[in-house]
Order: sequence, then C-alpha cells, then structure tokens
Amino acid sequence: MPACKTSAARTASVKPLHDGAWWAKATAGLDFSKPDHVDPHYYNAILAYGITGKGSLPQASAAAIESKDYDAGDADGDGK
Repeated sequence: MPACKTSAARTASVKPLHDGAWWAKATAGLDFSKPDHVDPHYYNAILAYGITGKGSLPQASAAAIESKDYDAGDADGDGK
C-alpha cells in the first residue's frame, strides 16, 4: 500500500468488512468495563477475523452472528 500523508487517507484506504451490528454481535457478552477483563486470545481471534476475513471466529461469536435473529439494525444486540 502506498504511504498516506494523513490519517484520514490511511483510514479511507482500509475498507471495513463488517458493520457495527456485526461487531456488536461478535463481541456480545465481553466485559470491557475494566482493563484485562476480556480473554485476549478470544478477542484477538474476533479482531483478526473481523478485520482480515481470515481465520475463524470463536464458537460463541460465530453462533451469535449466524443466529436467525441477527438484524443489521440491532446495534446493541438486544434482539429488538
């Protein structure tokens, strides 16, 4: 990738694979209230798959995303 002069140009060159609802489902149940409350291996697997599309999701995240109640408008994951 060619060098970008601004952070906006760098951000624009990275195309997201998933929307916010996908990320909400993938990270549902993770405790971000305090540092180090999230299993780093689990979280890194979600990040790697979500950003690159390679590898595999942890079982619970994959099940949440593939569930029939997945709705791109359900950003908080409450099913409403």
